Amino acid sequence: MAGLHLRATPIVSPVPFSGPYDVVAQARNGRTGWEAALFAPDNLPAYMNPSGAPVWVYGAPYPFRFEYFYSTGTTTWSIDFNRDGDFLDAQETASRVSPSQAGMGFRYFNVYAQGNNLSSATVRNLSINGVGFGPYNSGSGVFEQWFTDSRGLFGDLVVFGELIFSANGNADERPRIWLRLGSAEPYREYSAVPEPGSLVLTVIGAAAMGLGRLRRKSGTRS
Repeated sequence: MAGLHLRATPIVSPVPFSGPYDVVAQARNGRTGWEAALFAPDNLPAYMNPSGAPVWVYGAPYPFRFEYFYSTGTTTWSIDFNRDGDFLDAQETASRVSPSQAGMGFRYFNVYAQGNNLSSATVRNLSINGVGFGPYNSGSGVFEQWFTDSRGLFGDLVVFGELIFSANGNADERPRIWLRLGSAEPYREYSAVPEPGSLVLTVIGAAAMGLGRLRRKSGTRS
């Protein structure tokens, strides 16, 4: 992750965000349709439907990765459909570049999971820029959680985790999980905050320099 702008800390947002969302990554019980999709500005949707539909083994964990890079407005959505430990197989990864989002960060990252009376959706081992959260489960209804950055705005975002569908929901593409980005703003670099130890050394150094000047001045007058 060298060079990525991940220095601040993701936190659970104290307030929800009602949308709209600019970027949406989806995984769903697609039945005869697509199993996953990525929706991003300036692009047609990217659909993933490997090995026919459905592909899910109910109750099994599927590793996923979601990434956003603010410098180019690039979003990548990956699911390890065959659970072989990588995202390199056919239709396991979709990526979109959104020129209109280049230089833009996001105030909110959202995790949405929905089940029904036959099924549930779970997100576990969730890591957002290296910070762990969850697990989260929809039950027979909806679970939704919002995250923000401790400095107020995500620049680059790297998310890992596992999704689990408990059963075939049989209708309305349930269960399903969405990862979403909303409230875009121009991203600005923050100055690095000095470590407390280095700050103390800086103060001591400044004081020593001042004392040295004072002594030189006193010696000149004598």
